[in-house]
Amino acid sequence: SSDLTAVSLPEHPGEEFRIDLGKLELIGPAPLRQHRTCVSGHRCVLTDMDGQQLSAQDRWLALDTCGAAPGPAWLQQVMLATVPGVGPDLVAAGGQYRICWCASLRLPDINITGNGSFPDVLFDSDRQNASGRCELPEDFVVDAGKLTLLGVAPLSQDRTCVSGLSCVVEGILGHHISSLDQFAVLDTCGERTWLQRFIGTGAGAVPTASGASVYWSAGPSTSAGGQYRLCWCAGFPSVEMNVSGAGGTGAFNSSTQISDCASSAGFKTDVGRLDMIGPAPMVQDRTCVSGVSCAMAGFTGFQMDEYAVAVLATCGIETGLPRFPLAGYVSSVLGSADISLGSNAEAVTGAGGQYKLCWCAAAHAPCTSGGQFRTELGSMTLLGPTPLAQHRTCVSGQTCRIDEVMGHRIPDNSRFLVLDTCGGPSLSTIPRFAENGLSMRTQGDGSRISWGSVPITSPGGRYRLCWCAAFTNATEECNRPADFRTDVGQFYLVGVSSLTQQHTCVSGMTCELEGISGPGLSGQDQLLITETCGARAYVPRLANAGLAGAVQLRERTLVAGAAMTTAAGGKYRLCWCSGLLGGDSCSTADAFRVDLGSLTLMGPAPLVQDRTCISGQTCKIEGLLGE
Repeated sequence: SSDLTAVSLPEHPGEEFRIDLGKLELIGPAPLRQHRTCVSGHRCVLTDMDGQQLSAQDRWLALDTCGAAPGPAWLQQVMLATVPGVGPDLVAAGGQYRICWCASLRLPDINITGNGSFPDVLFDSDRQNASGRCELPEDFVVDAGKLTLLGVAPLSQDRTCVSGLSCVVEGILGHHISSLDQFAVLDTCGERTWLQRFIGTGAGAVPTASGASVYWSAGPSTSAGGQYRLCWCAGFPSVEMNVSGAGGTGAFNSSTQISDCASSAGFKTDVGRLDMIGPAPMVQDRTCVSGVSCAMAGFTGFQMDEYAVAVLATCGIETGLPRFPLAGYVSSVLGSADISLGSNAEAVTGAGGQYKLCWCAAAHAPCTSGGQFRTELGSMTLLGPTPLAQHRTCVSGQTCRIDEVMGHRIPDNSRFLVLDTCGGPSLSTIPRFAENGLSMRTQGDGSRISWGSVPITSPGGRYRLCWCAAFTNATEECNRPADFRTDVGQFYLVGVSSLTQQHTCVSGMTCELEGISGPGLSGQDQLLITETCGARAYVPRLANAGLAGAVQLRERTLVAGAAMTTAAGGKYRLCWCSGLLGGDSCSTADAFRVDLGSLTLMGPAPLVQDRTCISGQTCKIEGLLGE
């Protein structure tokens, strides 16, 4: 009969079929309990498979059930190789599978009916096409044994970590996973590139009651936020699982045991998705200007519901930045909202330079110290002078120019102002300073400062050199003392500190001047008694044309003695000239520009008070004028 289902067999068929008409050779694996063991992520090579007339062209497939479509836990149909070095890697969930066999249809070699053809009773003739058999799981109906696949299972174990914190993955399940196994976070499992800013491969999978606990002990991960893959690599050495032995679980060929977990390409088994909460991309750069409040556009990332940002020299260090509001910390930012370092009354006055923008997950950490801001999401460029200890010196009575002020991208048109306190509550300007201390607009990339051609005649002292950024020539930029908040350094003005000194001498007697003090005074300084400081005029009858002689520095004060003077009594000015410039810098009256106070000269004035008397008579002179 052409239909075996129509044959009615007796209860004991052997008793009826007495005629032996020949031998039936059944091609296939034998015995059907040839168990083997392989590892997910590696090539699985079946060697020494026993059977009847097995061929190198036969095909083997790992399935949940031979002859059935793969189950939901199976990600792909994986052919098992029988020749070392041939065949794909077996990447699937760990577990127990069946080794299923399919013959390679060697038609010229098999003759059942005697004429070289197979009757329909044996198999479907539609499968005998040019493409051959063994293409669908349904073709692999012969179960040759059990395949134990070592590895994680299932392959959908999604987990979440936070950038800037230690990443610990709990409860990873699998089949015979061990403490020698390793995990890595990659963009794609099996790629030859490690994930940037992640701390490398994971520590061993530590089995617990609920699964394996995986941790990265080298420190926190600072990778960009996003979705990555959690990838697994067997910890015991093996590049190619070469198993042998009929029956049992099979044994690894020790000659091929070479571990490949040192390379990211060895992590082929995709365990599941790893969500990394954090900023992305990591080049979210911002620019601010020293001396004003710093407003920055919000940052983007993955699942950043609440976070904090800090401006630091290096992310993860405890020390905040000087002259930054709250040392550079900004806390409790929601979503992509804009953030600000300080307000109008709380400007950033730090040194210009390149800083790091550092991120902390406020929903998962306190974010109260710099050590918790480990993830670098970009750079913050602060325009302004740097360092903030650029001390400069000028001399009262002279013009003032400062070259080579250092800074980070200082714009031309910026201005400097000399004040007692930069941007402080008391914003009085320095008296007698050219333009009230306001410099001309800077030149040479903001590195050259000048107060023009007008000499400075301010009191000597230690002031602050204050900076304000201006990007245009507009008069409304940097025109108030309150705009100059960035303290660049000390402005040291050599000169007499008190310009309201009062001295008294008597005409016809020697005159000594004492108690004249100020920073940088020296015995080479000169004093001049005249009517107007800086004018080209001398007072008649003053000894040495009014130039005080024998100037000395005693206990940081000037002492000067003048010869007997016969000048007219009156109010005169005491004028000072620094001797630091040397040469003939104080040789003319107009070089004495600094008015330090008054000299009252007691005596008659004017000196042309003529009178007339008669010889032989009493002479009375009245109405003499003087000081």
